[in-house]
Parts: sequence; C-alpha cells; structure tokens
Amino acid sequence: MRNNKAYDNFKKDLEDIFSTIVCLQHYAYTSEALFANRRKLKFTTEEDTKIFKEIHLFERTNYLNNTLFIALIALLESYLQDRLIEELENNVEKVNELIRKYSIDRKITPEDVIRGPHVIANEIIEGTIFHKLPVVNSLYKIVYGVDILSLMKEKEIFLLIKIRHKIVHHSGRVRGKKIVIGEIGILEAMNSISRWIENIEFFLHKKKERKSFPNYVRRYINQADFKKSRIYKQAMPEMEKRWLENMDDAIKRKGIEEHLYWN
Repeated sequence: MRNNKAYDNFKKDLEDIFSTIVCLQHYAYTSEALFANRRKLKFTTEEDTKIFKEIHLFERTNYLNNTLFIALIALLESYLQDRLIEELENNVEKVNELIRKYSIDRKITPEDVIRGPHVIANEIIEGTIFHKLPVVNSLYKIVYGVDILSLMKEKEIFLLIKIRHKIVHHSGRVRGKKIVIGEIGILEAMNSISRWIENIEFFLHKKKERKSFPNYVRRYINQADFKKSRIYKQAMPEMEKRWLENMDDAIKRKGIEEHLYWN
C-alpha cells in the first residue's frame, strides 16, 4: 500500500505522543523507586521531603496528558486536511469537481477566474474547520467518492472532540471541576482515532475496510517499567473498560469515569 505524506506524518506524530506517555511512566517509576529507597540514598532532608510531596502532587494532577490530548485531536484534523490537499494538488479534474459540487458561500468573481480553480479549491479547504466532521465528510464524498463517517466504527470520536473543546475553551473545566486525563484515557483515544484513520487510508487504497488495527493500550501495558509499578497493579482490573462510558454523562449532567480525574 503506497503511503502519502499526510498518513506518514500522522503515524510519526502519533508515535511521538505514545513515546511521551511511555517516558512519563518511566519518570513515574523512577521517582517511585527514589522515594522507596530515599533512606538508603540519603534523600531525607526537609527539602527532599518537600520535593517528593511536589512530585506526588504532580503525578496526581498531571496536566501534560491534557496537552497531549489536544495534540491528538490536532493530528486527526491535520490528516483529514492534508489528505485532501495532496489529492487536489495535481488533479485538475478533482479540483473542478470540488468547485462544481461544493456549496461556496459567495459568488465566483472574474478575479477568481483569472486566479484559477486551484485558488478557489484552496480557499474551500483553508476555510473548513476540520473537527466539524459532517462538513469534512461532504468534502471527502466529492473528492474521493467515499463516505468517511461510514468508516468510523468508533463513534466516541465526536465525544473526544467535545472534550477537547472543553479543555481548550473552558480551561479544562466541566461544571466547575477540572478535567485531568489519565494515561489510559489518552491511549484509548489514540486507539479510536488511529483505527478510523487507518480504516480511511486502507479504504482509499484497497476499496475495502481494514480488519486489524494497532492497540496502544496493549503496547503500553507491555512496558516493563509499567508492569513493575504499583500503578499497574491498581489499574489492571479496570484496563479493559472503555474510559468514555460515562464521559458524555459527565459533560451533560454528572458522572465521574475511572480514568478521568477531577480536581
């Protein structure tokens, strides 16, 4: 299957997010080991105690995953946009098809005719908000003849976009309580988004849906440091639960999910 720059960038950036989450776990394991052996290592001063308290507080209210979550939704949007741009770049026929079929909210002017169809097509793409998935779907139907929403088996992606909106535009608060996304939450979100993108990419090449997908939760729990950690023992019984089961209720009314912490 021939890859493209949009897909390659998506995969690379997704791996960067995964590596960051793993490194945060390595950090947690290291800090835990230092704390457990603080007397042997002579980390027993008042200043040492203060540092360990601050580290434990950070581990409980780690906002870095929120930032990674925002980046994850940005990866989704970037892929959807870049995949269209690449397809239209050297395909005049598809550019003309887009202009004919897409509802532009202004009249075509003589200046547009002089500038050429690619400029209008670029204006359409650049003016699209790519987390508005039904609008994006209409573009894919025109350019590729594919209903990408029908390829989305993970309907919680719509909810992930809502959560991203709360984090970005409401300072991460739902009903006055701060959202702190846990590592399992973001890994489950990675699974959902990557499965959809992988399915789109596979369908565009093969004209059929993909059957197997990467599993970032499984990759994560196979990390050696994580398996040694007390966090692993606490989280394992809940690991297979979908982290978003109660999130929609949390946004609309009430409800607190296992892997979404509140301050």
